[in-house]
Amino acid sequence: MKKKAKLLAIILTVLITVLCLPVNALASDISEVEETSYEESTSIEASAISETEVTSLSELSSEVSLETTESSVETTVETETMKFLFTEEETLPTNSRMIGGGGEVDFGPPEEEGTGIIPDGVYAIENFAYPGIWMDVSSATSAGHTVWQENFTQNPKDSFNRSALFKLTYVPATNSYTIRLMTNNLLSLTCDSYYVYTAAISPFDEIGTGKLPASSTFTITYSLGGYIISPYGDSANAICSRGNATGEAYGGGASLMLDLISDAGNNARWRFHQYTGVNKSEITVSYATTWRSVGIPVGTKGTMGCTSWSTIIGANTPYIRVAAASSAMISTTFNFTTGKMSFEALSPGSATIYHMILEGTSEPSKYTTYYNYSILPQEGTYFIRNNATTRYVDVEGPSKNEGAIIQQWTHSFADQKKWVIEHASNGYVRIRSVYSNKYIGVDSTATTVIRQYSTQNDYTLWKFERTSAGNLRLVCKALGNSVVLAAASASSGNGSNLTIATYTDGTDNRDEWQLFEDVSFNGLVMDIDDTAMPKIATDCPKNLNKVTDYTYTVTAGADYVSVNSSTGVITALKSGTATVKATHKVMNVNYTFSVKVNKNAIIIVPGIFGSELFAGEGTPHFKIHNGIISTEVISVVKDMTETCGNIWDESTWQEKAFVLIPIVANPATVLSLSVFADVFYTALECDEYGASKYNIYTKKYKPVLDPNDDPDVYTTNCGTLDAYGNLYRALAGSPEISKKYNIEFFSYDWRLSNG
Repeated sequence: MKKKAKLLAIILTVLITVLCLPVNALASDISEVEETSYEESTSIEASAISETEVTSLSELSSEVSLETTESSVETTVETETMKFLFTEEETLPTNSRMIGGGGEVDFGPPEEEGTGIIPDGVYAIENFAYPGIWMDVSSATSAGHTVWQENFTQNPKDSFNRSALFKLTYVPATNSYTIRLMTNNLLSLTCDSYYVYTAAISPFDEIGTGKLPASSTFTITYSLGGYIISPYGDSANAICSRGNATGEAYGGGASLMLDLISDAGNNARWRFHQYTGVNKSEITVSYATTWRSVGIPVGTKGTMGCTSWSTIIGANTPYIRVAAASSAMISTTFNFTTGKMSFEALSPGSATIYHMILEGTSEPSKYTTYYNYSILPQEGTYFIRNNATTRYVDVEGPSKNEGAIIQQWTHSFADQKKWVIEHASNGYVRIRSVYSNKYIGVDSTATTVIRQYSTQNDYTLWKFERTSAGNLRLVCKALGNSVVLAAASASSGNGSNLTIATYTDGTDNRDEWQLFEDVSFNGLVMDIDDTAMPKIATDCPKNLNKVTDYTYTVTAGADYVSVNSSTGVITALKSGTATVKATHKVMNVNYTFSVKVNKNAIIIVPGIFGSELFAGEGTPHFKIHNGIISTEVISVVKDMTETCGNIWDESTWQEKAFVLIPIVANPATVLSLSVFADVFYTALECDEYGASKYNIYTKKYKPVLDPNDDPDVYTTNCGTLDAYGNLYRALAGSPEISKKYNIEFFSYDWRLSNG
């Protein structure tokens, strides 16, 4: 615990300054995904959950950047994306109509000129004046990109060219439309005074509530055979097809930005061609590459990005969440505005994350798939405890030989019971002995025998899976998902060999395990009356073991601290050092750590001339330990004044010099007032660096001297003339103050620049 700085300012006089200074935390496998298929191909098949027959396709790429956060530090990591494409056999309603040539059915004209009548749906938008020129966002992958016009020989709705398809949603509250991108339904068209560009659209639950900003919606009005698209609230301007790159003329050029102008005739009119093919939806999830290629270590804090598009009306919002059965392994929070899920990995196992597109404002959604992410223990040193026998994985012997048997034994801190977990790939780890530097593995010739090997292969690869009881099962990659590490029996004792068995959930628990870190506790530094929690050393792996997993007792220094045995809260009582024992509630293993309780100080710092100065050895004109500026010197000067009158009278100076005997070494040499001044100046003079030329010192203050205290070292004067004595005695005499603070007078050489 950091020392606190205490400040107490007590102003007694202009020369008195008092300072207070310190002295001293639905888990099912995708059976369709084989590990080998992921390693051999960049395209895998992912399981989908749907009320109707749905086809799922997952593609991997490395084009999306992702930011993850750990310990409040934002870093950029290598990422990839996983795409899930849903295709439904049924098609959109066939009674939808379209505007445009080529025999298509016209929407209008409407009953009233200027009334928008475009049904919600997905459309290709073609310029009325220049057939074959279409709105397009092929260069727009995020917000802030301009919208262009492109020349396509095939209607984008027929080729399902998503960069030239747009999703219209009517907003009744404002009689306007949102125009979403079909490359990403979280982006929409917007505009400024000159151009049309892309912007992040408001969250799905604000559609139709009137909360959408004007820049996110457009009015669409029928006029002279085409439709005019104007920013909401700005009917004087409309989206217009641009001619050449300089904007000098408007027409049918390709690869040019769209403009927003007040009058462009047919250039500002558009035809809407509705897509009527099969329903399609896609979710793209971005994540750090290692989260799938290796796994997600416990303690990881990060984000998964999510975008989607869908032809389904009302299905616009991507959503990621953890399955309820996996919530003990990973906690998640989804931000609908950014489309990102923040998470923290909590404990090892296989965590199911659902990826979906919401229809409307809530679940359930039939456009849902999932993926199982392996949550790994952090790399580090552990003890591995059998849940049934309460004994620990151990090397027989102990031996460093290749093929030595792996057994179980009562806990100790011996190296043969310590195991280092190393991350491998695809959620698997290797478990290496601290003692022998070899790995736990299954004997490939007798697959019920567990040995240690230096060889790294599938027989030495293990995956941690969480059980229904909250324990862990260890699955050997070479033997399949149902075969796990186990004790010989639930009642087997020390020296019993470990084996392999088919997992049986909830029977005798001999096939379930617990991980415990090889931890140490940090010592604590506290102030009186403060409280603190014990701290597990930060260089231990950040998982599983928490301070609440231990009970605590004070084994030494019970006068200095008290501890709540169950919660671990430590309270500092008085200054001193205590020893606290932490006992693990399950392992019954003990650790100790120290707690130092500070007693801070209120330090009285005097002003200039506030400290007495004394002559050290070699000071000219003064005897060693004689006062130069001190209570005694002032008393002598006072006596001189009372006895001899004005001591500063030069004409009578020699008659008064005898009074200086207690002050200077040889009063006979002080023949004038000016010589007396020179004596003091010489003794107190500093050099050009601000250091004293002679050995001048101060004495330590004590209210009462002990018989053994050296009067040349200690003084009972709290500053010159005991000027700070009353302040010192007032503070020291307060029980409330003196309990928490030592009261000290800081005597210092006020001449020095660094005093």
